[in-house]
Amino acid sequence: MRFSSFLAAAALASVSLWASQAGAETFYQLGAAQGFALVIDPASIAASGGGYKTATVYFVETTQAAERRKVEIDCNGRREATRGRTLVRTDGSPLHALGFKPDWEVTNPRDMGGRIAAFVCGLPAIPSTARQASAGSLTDYLRATSDDLRAHRDGSLPATVTTFSPVGNCILRALPRDVASGAIGNAADGRDPASDPRLRAGVTIAGAKCAGRAESDTDAMTISATLSLFMRLASFASLKRNGPLTEDQLLAAWNSASAATRKPLIDMAGMMGTNSTTQDVLAADRTLARQSADSLLATPEISTVLAKDKGLTETARQVLGYQYFSSVALGEYAEGQLNPPPA
Repeated sequence: MRFSSFLAAAALASVSLWASQAGAETFYQLGAAQGFALVIDPASIAASGGGYKTATVYFVETTQAAERRKVEIDCNGRREATRGRTLVRTDGSPLHALGFKPDWEVTNPRDMGGRIAAFVCGLPAIPSTARQASAGSLTDYLRATSDDLRAHRDGSLPATVTTFSPVGNCILRALPRDVASGAIGNAADGRDPASDPRLRAGVTIAGAKCAGRAESDTDAMTISATLSLFMRLASFASLKRNGPLTEDQLLAAWNSASAATRKPLIDMAGMMGTNSTTQDVLAADRTLARQSADSLLATPEISTVLAKDKGLTETARQVLGYQYFSSVALGEYAEGQLNPPPA
């Protein structure tokens, strides 16, 4: 996904709510728009000779995740090139690699590349549009940025999140609308979302294009990436109903949880996403996975919102919460297998 267009359109309205703190590390926010914030760690900037510099920037999301992008800047030619893209949690742990084109592009002062080039090449001077912030660590800064974005979320933005499952979303967009909506409807009604034979045929073709793999109707990873997305959207819709819950609240709880909390759900996802037999999956003990899902639903930001919906029983919330976070775990597992993060 290219971010320059929406950043330019939104004029990269700069936002910063953190005051300088003595002894803390310094970071800069180069702009914010449409639920994203562009930030840079000055410590990542390095000269590579001949007027070229490298840097690491982060497109922070409302979900306690961020796209970590490694860039190279030609300060003489005012050109920018991407050298790596990875979706990471705000604690820095990688989720999966993201595709990119390494071509050089002339930067525009109004877009993302222009903002980065102006900052990187202008040091030690700081552009007036950059906003300084201080935090104890990069993790602290990214987490605070994500929380602030979510707290000031534009109500016109979609309630669902599309950046978390790039392969799954690519396949979803390639499917006929009635096939995709039918699969989500089946998942919401507790039926097999893959019961429509057109779905498997569509996933086979689209999966090869979206994941860069050979066409196969038994590719466990592309199937898991797709079906997990259908189940995630269906369970989210049932949890949300007509209330104010947004999916970034659920994903923020997932991404900010400890690895130990996520592990039972990830382990279950690994079983479902491999060649384990149906009997193995059905016989597996889900106790720890259900406890993890319950603890995620119990986070204050989520429980406060869900408590306002008197139409859902506690049991229904628990069932839907387990379905949702199991789907998130399966999607994360599959996307990570399809596009492993760099070592």
